[in-house]
Amino acid sequence: MSNQPTELAAASRAAENLRAELGRRRLSGRELSRLMGAPAASVNRWCSGATPMSLDVLVRVAGALEIPVTVLLEGTERAADQPEAASA
Repeated sequence: MSNQPTELAAASRAAENLRAELGRRRLSGRELSRLMGAPAASVNRWCSGATPMSLDVLVRVAGALEIPVTVLLEGTERAADQPEAASA
């Protein structure tokens, strides 16, 4: 059984959160593509939600923006509510 509606909602939310983060930083998709070393067309598709971001892409985007992946998955408000992971 597929969770397609849930997966589509999560992909849409990740794209929305990515656009919001880029807006907060006043970065363009082209600038993100340069930071990531990814094609600008791919970044544009991720930002628009036309192509869902894989886990690998989410990690790469978060790394390029120096943010936790949870910001892309949950948004800054929800990510801010999460306790920091304990370091070992």
